[in-house]
Amino acid sequence: MTFNSLRWGQALTSLVLVGAQVTACSSSATKKVEPFSDAGAAGDDGSADHGGAPSAAGVSASAGSAGRAASAGSSGEGGSNAEDAGASGTGAIAGDEQGGATNSAGAHSTAGTAGLVGTTAGAGGTAGSAGTVGSAGTAGSAGTAGSAGTAGSAGAAGSGPSCAGAVSTITTAATAVHGDTLVAASVPSQSNVTYAWSVLGGGAIDGQTNKSTFAFDVGATGSEVVLQVVVTSTATACASTGVLHIPIPCQPPTLVSADGSPAAAHYVIGNDDTGQFDMTSSSNVWAAYLVGKGGTASLDGQFNHFNGSAWSRPAGAPQTVNDSAAHLLFYKVATDTAGDAVFVWTQTVDNNDYSVMVSAYRVSDGSWSTPQQVGTVFNHQTPVDLKINRATGSALIAWAGGPYNDVIAHLRSFTVSSGALGADLMLRPTTTNTDTGDMMGLSLETNDSLTGFAAWFERDSGTNLDALYALHITNGVPDTVASAYDIKPLVVGTNNYATDVFNQYSVHGVSEDREPRMIAVSANGNAAVIWSAYNGASSAANKAQLYVRRYTSGAWSPTELATAQVSSISAFDWGIDDAGNVITEVWTNGTGYDFYSGVLGSPWSTAQHLTTYNGGTTRVSVDSSSGKGLLSFRDPALGARAPLRGVFYDPTTHALSPAFTMDDPRQSGGEVAHLDVDSAGNATVLFTQIISPLPQGANSINSSLLYSTTCK
Repeated sequence: MTFNSLRWGQALTSLVLVGAQVTACSSSATKKVEPFSDAGAAGDDGSADHGGAPSAAGVSASAGSAGRAASAGSSGEGGSNAEDAGASGTGAIAGDEQGGATNSAGAHSTAGTAGLVGTTAGAGGTAGSAGTVGSAGTAGSAGTAGSAGTAGSAGAAGSGPSCAGAVSTITTAATAVHGDTLVAASVPSQSNVTYAWSVLGGGAIDGQTNKSTFAFDVGATGSEVVLQVVVTSTATACASTGVLHIPIPCQPPTLVSADGSPAAAHYVIGNDDTGQFDMTSSSNVWAAYLVGKGGTASLDGQFNHFNGSAWSRPAGAPQTVNDSAAHLLFYKVATDTAGDAVFVWTQTVDNNDYSVMVSAYRVSDGSWSTPQQVGTVFNHQTPVDLKINRATGSALIAWAGGPYNDVIAHLRSFTVSSGALGADLMLRPTTTNTDTGDMMGLSLETNDSLTGFAAWFERDSGTNLDALYALHITNGVPDTVASAYDIKPLVVGTNNYATDVFNQYSVHGVSEDREPRMIAVSANGNAAVIWSAYNGASSAANKAQLYVRRYTSGAWSPTELATAQVSSISAFDWGIDDAGNVITEVWTNGTGYDFYSGVLGSPWSTAQHLTTYNGGTTRVSVDSSSGKGLLSFRDPALGARAPLRGVFYDPTTHALSPAFTMDDPRQSGGEVAHLDVDSAGNATVLFTQIISPLPQGANSINSSLLYSTTCK
């Protein structure tokens, strides 16, 4: 997919060098020296192919000319060839062959015979000087000749891939962002060295190149930036080269909230949870977003379609899904494999009565259905939800309707091809629920065949206790038992605030700008619910708990404790795969974002801390078949507007990738992102960015633009 998105600044992170650090010395011979692991045996007398010629008693051997030290050679005879070279970092070359002192049983010398000396200097140092005459020598250790006249030791080897006094290990951002500028990189500051930086690909130099610190700009295309630095010792002329490959996880940005050719930008609401999208493939993505009516607080429902190469609205599409008199509140879209799209929303024309509406686009003939009323809701903060059967184009709509203290969950089907609405299914004939629609938080989650769950909260008028309920749906039809819908209480509150598993603090409401998850469903119909409890009256240090129940093999599991924290836990999101494994991202008051993984049948992991940030809403996406995941969060450490960050989850190692930025930290919108990740680890992300300064036509109400990107 060629979705693109804005991703800019990055935190500095020390990285392991990717690619080789190459060492070269200007005075060294051109012959390549291979590393060997074993020291050579002692050389024999100094014939032409060995070290310097032996001298008579009391006469110094003439030193060989400078040569290259061998790396740890295998056992050999006094330097007859490269494989017979001396110990690592020692030895010499005599004539055309590699030889010199060894590091096992050193060269033999007779009384008055000088130690053998290499003829050329080793790569890691200078050749040893000729030995002086001495008494009968004993076998030398580690490359040292007999003590007769102290044989000259071979030159010291260089320390690994860097020269002594020249270190080229690069430290910079863990990931890069298209279009980012003045990204910092550095190597350790050193004395008596020179620096030469370059950008080998994916970016450009931005400033000086001859210091230990360096700045570069990231290009508009490509999947990585490649940096190189050469650090050269002025004392030895030895050069150490460092090369680093910095991945660019996300593609460049594409504007979604636009229409026409050339595209005219639609400025979206800066503080609302807009940018809902649904997709069946990389060539069929529909996005729904809200825009202000002429810069007012009254909203219209806009949309766009990605066809595999560009965002482009179908020919003949209406400007908005609603009529000009309506003010939109909640807004969702769903698409099938044919490319049809269904839109549902809540609206009002008088801020007193609130309706649920539906309309659809039919790809077969390019027509749009006339908007129809599905039902009514009690107030402006009551959400609506929507899912579709990808193969048939039959959709299911969920909302909570009814008067105050009598709000009940509803379901209703809609067929794209005919535009027909099914019967209004009121899930309870009567209710003792006192929650309004915003506190019920009704959510609908299914797989591509419309098998899954509706889930919501209720508060009983008699006990004043809250509970979490779920109703299983099979192929778009709610399950029944004994002529009633099979609604199950998954957990019921107790409100003693000391040992509660569920209490009033477990209930979270929704609004237009914050719509937390109620339930997650995988492709094979597995499901998971997660909730928190706060026990302020407890004597325990950890007063907040996070609980989980899983639905696998057609049954709900017992309640699991995922984690306990000192302070309250909120703003969590999660996902489940076909194996029943769950991952979750939570926000803990005063601590920030943490990640947990729960493999089915195993204890929950300890926290992996993401960032410290007091606010925001988490998002998690999980691919059902592979278990791969993507998490998003806001990180104020990278900018005052808390840039949007992402991390990938590896289900094999349970590790998270280095974090990467998905928006411009200078214009971060502050809202949540909407995510989708597939089995190959490709992620689609939609997010808003506040545009500053505001162009003509935008104001403080509609001050953002909606963008998309793909990341991997």
